[in-house]
Amino acid sequence: MGRGMRALFVIAVLACTALASLGAGALAQSSDEPVTFYGPSGSITINGKPAPPGTLIFVGVGNDGMEIVANHRVQSDGSWQLSLLPNWRNIHLFVDGFRVPGGPFDYAPPGAKWKLQLDVGVETDPKPRFVYFHARREDITLFGEPLSDDAMIREWRDGESWRRGRLGEDGWDVPIPPHANNISYTINGFPVLSEPYSFDPADAPFWMTLHAGDPEGSPFQFYGPPGDVLDLSSLCFGRQVGTLKVVGMNEDGWEHTVTVLPDGSWTLYTPSGTKGIRLVVKDARLRPDWVRRYDALPSGGAHMVQLDHIDTQPYAFHGIVGAAIIDDTPSDAAIWFEARSGRTVLARAYAEPGGDYRIYVPYGALGVSFWAGGQRVADRLYNAIAGEPDPQSGYRCSKRVDLSPQAHDAPVLPPALLWQLESLLLRAEAATRIDRE
Repeated sequence: MGRGMRALFVIAVLACTALASLGAGALAQSSDEPVTFYGPSGSITINGKPAPPGTLIFVGVGNDGMEIVANHRVQSDGSWQLSLLPNWRNIHLFVDGFRVPGGPFDYAPPGAKWKLQLDVGVETDPKPRFVYFHARREDITLFGEPLSDDAMIREWRDGESWRRGRLGEDGWDVPIPPHANNISYTINGFPVLSEPYSFDPADAPFWMTLHAGDPEGSPFQFYGPPGDVLDLSSLCFGRQVGTLKVVGMNEDGWEHTVTVLPDGSWTLYTPSGTKGIRLVVKDARLRPDWVRRYDALPSGGAHMVQLDHIDTQPYAFHGIVGAAIIDDTPSDAAIWFEARSGRTVLARAYAEPGGDYRIYVPYGALGVSFWAGGQRVADRLYNAIAGEPDPQSGYRCSKRVDLSPQAHDAPVLPPALLWQLESLLLRAEAATRIDRE
């Protein structure tokens, strides 16, 4: 009896034994109890070899089983378990892409538990649609160091880019069609230092080690100095709200992403000789084709690039609009008012006298004044700098300023003087802004 017939016989016997042992008791189970397929260590083989931990088991339904509804990895001790909905029918199992013989499994009473031996390979599925290649996370390195979550892995076939992606929690898992040839990988553009793979399903299981570097010499380094890429939005919330990243890319498909350090500096390594590199802050509102392009020298080296990027949150002024905010204006007429910095209008808002208002200006604006109908309607200048937390929201970039006519005893500075004041404030060091508040 061949391996395929033995597998069919073993599964049939085990399935019948399991169902017989359940008997009427299984049918009396609750209708929503899951159906469980499981196996101990050594219960899965691929081409006669034990399936390594991390091997993927897929559950398919339908006539051909290609609608995948669940998956599971073989555990570190070699055991496995699948919990399925009891109303699923035509259940097909796949191990790393090989179809498990004996399916589809049609009879699955709620609460049933089937202990199965899964022996797969070219003897039972000589023409699989695909078979998985794997690399554990600890088996993937760049210059001998573990990869960050931002690392980009690219797959090449016969010298052409085929797919790219980032590391998963368990490493790198990709389906490869049978008889694909000359498969190689790069990590952040650096080649994996191994011979290309040629794929024959009879050689499965496929577990790779992907160690990448630069066989021609040292990589080229682009970097930004401390303070180059900053996230000031954390000042508004009193906590870190995100992580900034710098992305390098070119038109040949090379791409690499690095995380900005807390001091605002960043370092990005590229293969020496890479050309047409664009460096942008991830998710910044700047199209990459507007950005200068750089070339990495073939002999290695380093080049400082100042991106001068600051992420901020809008600053909110709010308060009450006085009932008689503008002379000769009916008390019930809504008005437009402005927030200005010197002669620059930062924002406009619409509010009713006697009501509440809220207006947003760019963070860091200095010497902010408020105007309505050509009149100053606030008694001083304000700086849009983080201060004490708002009692309700905890937001630190918010300030209450009640608006009312200032003709009584608050002098209105001439526009020229306001402009001079703004210039002085803008030239001051950022570290002293809060002190002036």
